[in-house]
Amino acid sequence: MTGPTFFTLGPHGTCHEHAVERFVAFQGLDDATVRLVDDFETGARLACDTPNGFLVQCSSHPAVNVITERYRHRLYVIDDFLLPAREMALVVRRDVERPRTLAVVPAAEGYVEDRRDAFDEVVSVSANPLVWQGLLEGRFDAGVTIHDFVAGHEDRFRVVERFGVVDTSWVVYGRERVTDGSVVARRQPWVYTGAPSPHQPPIGDYPGVTVGDGYAVGHLADLGCEYGFRKVRRALGVTAFGVNALVRVPGHRGSRHRHAAQQELYFVHRGALDMRFDDGTVHRIEEGGFARVDAGTVRQLTTVSDDGDDVIYLCAGGADGYVGRDGIPAEWPAEMAS
Repeated sequence: MTGPTFFTLGPHGTCHEHAVERFVAFQGLDDATVRLVDDFETGARLACDTPNGFLVQCSSHPAVNVITERYRHRLYVIDDFLLPAREMALVVRRDVERPRTLAVVPAAEGYVEDRRDAFDEVVSVSANPLVWQGLLEGRFDAGVTIHDFVAGHEDRFRVVERFGVVDTSWVVYGRERVTDGSVVARRQPWVYTGAPSPHQPPIGDYPGVTVGDGYAVGHLADLGCEYGFRKVRRALGVTAFGVNALVRVPGHRGSRHRHAAQQELYFVHRGALDMRFDDGTVHRIEEGGFARVDAGTVRQLTTVSDDGDDVIYLCAGGADGYVGRDGIPAEWPAEMAS
């Protein structure tokens, strides 16, 4: 069978594209293809006619009922997932004294429902990148679009308001129904009762990790033997930031992706990484090398090894800002002093 093909709303740069790329990477579907369409009816028809084809749609998109009702005998909801949408902002051209036209996609109208009367005309646009394109071309005075688009264009546009990151649900459609009428859901009663989540197992699940009073010490081998992610954060109880070790075979090419909020730092322990960025450059991060990648920057990682050994690298991510030097001098207890 050919690899899965996921259809979703384009053009490039939409929240839909971002979500599907993240979902494909999460599922480990290295042979998947993401294809962008102009509208969801087109995507639905293509998903129906493409072997191993699927459709992904934001649950807040106004065309959800079109797909679930019009294609009810050909496409079925087979999965869903939660992922923050890219942060939106109200953007205004600096060369306009009084903005008269506001462009917005239907799913984002709630952000500015109390501002509509300030504009002579509110224009409905099908995708956020098209809002941005219209602003660049001067066809709109203001627009609700993805905040990251403004970077590098601050001389032409000002951000009136950032709306923050909104957690969003995404619907996955396929041609094979997965329910017989019973509930198909993640069984997670701890979400509703406040009980500890079993998906965050205690440090004791990693017997090779030594746990002390306020510390934990372990080795890569203590975190498992599988390829892919080794859960450093989970195994050692790290709570201040995300961190994972990754073990990959040479030549593994990861998905093209970006992040909603967290900046990441990569460190190559063994082998090398070829990091391709959205400016078209490729940088080889050799053994002992670092790379910092901001949340909105598109990156793709390919593992490289001259001797055929596995490639090992560390990835740490966070979004809460830098904590300055806050060390506090302390003395050892007398019985431990040397």
